[in-house]
Amino acid sequence: WHHDGAVRALSEHVFDEAHLDHDLGSGETGTDTAMYIARMPDERRPRLVVLHSHNAPGRLRMADMHVRHNRARWQR
Repeated sequence: WHHDGAVRALSEHVFDEAHLDHDLGSGETGTDTAMYIARMPDERRPRLVVLHSHNAPGRLRMADMHVRHNRARWQR
C-alpha cells in the first residue's frame, strides 16, 4: 500500500506486524506512515514494525519515530 491505503487499513484492522519502506512513489513517504503508527493508541498499534528501506536516511527518519514516541517495537 501507499500511505493512504496503509492508514486506511491500520484504522480498520489491528495488525501484529507492519513492514515499512520509505520510498513509496507517492507524495507521502514511509516516514508519514511511521508517524501515523507512532501516534496510534496502544491497543491498535502493531506490536512489531519492520523497516526494510534501501534509503538509509529515510530508514533512520522512520526509526526516529520510535525513539521520539517510544511506542512500538521497531526493527531495521
